[in-house]
Amino acid sequence: HEEDVYLSISVLKLKTRLTLSVEPEDARSLDDLSIYVALEDELGRPVPGSTVQLSLDGLPIGVLTTDGLGEANTTLRLEVGPGQHELEAFFQGSDVYEGSSASAAFSVRARGTELEVGYPREAGAGEEISVEALLLDEDGVPVANATLRLYVLEEGSWALLGEAITGPDGRAIFRFSLEEGEHELKVVFEGSVFYRACEEHLKIKVGPPAGAPGQLPPSSGGGGSSVVVGTTVSLASAVAVGLALALLRRRR
Repeated sequence: HEEDVYLSISVLKLKTRLTLSVEPEDARSLDDLSIYVALEDELGRPVPGSTVQLSLDGLPIGVLTTDGLGEANTTLRLEVGPGQHELEAFFQGSDVYEGSSASAAFSVRARGTELEVGYPREAGAGEEISVEALLLDEDGVPVANATLRLYVLEEGSWALLGEAITGPDGRAIFRFSLEEGEHELKVVFEGSVFYRACEEHLKIKVGPPAGAPGQLPPSSGGGGSSVVVGTTVSLASAVAVGLALALLRRRR
């Protein structure tokens, strides 16, 4: 007689292992983070042509596709603030392979900064003074679109003189005037998500305004040499007058 035979076949998917590594593990804001992933099955064989999803601190940031060796790599610009961060990689699985995941932790610190300031050591009261500030990061790269503030010390407290935004070259210029006296000032960058704060102090001695009593009048020649020339002419005129008087006396 005939019998019907039914077979139940259960196909098990191969397990997978996902490896994830990042470099450097101690990075700075705006650094490039190198990311490497490798996907293999439970027998240690590479799993090529598979999609691996990436997320940073729980937010999706992109996908990678493994090559013939089951590997993939990329770089990520770290537009994140200081602190500990976690990168995660996910393989969702397929008809043949089970899914797997991996994670890697790394730390980020803000970039250091420094200010280079150019300014006159002396000026006249009421005269326009220009202070030029250059903001650089720790690698010497100009920091653009940063807010700089200029303060002057008045009776023991810092008073705000003005604000300026750095250009693409990291430079900003303050223009202002001061009363007579010795003044202490400072240019301050208060920092941002990506950069540390810094400041630079300066001192400017302000004398009486031009034309004030006890001051030499401004010269048309633009320098001290014109004053010396004026003095020489006056002495020559005096000598000429003296000689003329002497000749008149002899004739008499």
